[in-house]
Amino acid sequence: MFDSVKIAFQDPVYSGFYVFAMILLGFHLNHGFQSAFQTFGLMGFKFGKTVKVLGTLFAIIVPLLFATMPLYFLFGGK
Repeated sequence: MFDSVKIAFQDPVYSGFYVFAMILLGFHLNHGFQSAFQTFGLMGFKFGKTVKVLGTLFAIIVPLLFATMPLYFLFGGK
C-alpha cells in the first residue's frame, strides 16, 4: 500500500489534483463548521466571532495536514 501511494503521489498531476481537492475541502469544512453552529443557534453575539475563528483554523489545519503527504512524496520523500 505504501508503495502504491508513493508512486501515485510522485506524479505532479496527481499530487496537484489532490492538493487542489484539499483546498476545496478547506472551503467545505469552513462552511460546514460554521453552519453546524448556526443550526444550533450558537452564532449569535456571544459565540459568533469565536466560531468563525475556530472554523477558519479547522479549515486550514485539516487540509494542510492532509496535503503534506503528496507534497512530501512529490518533492523527494523516501
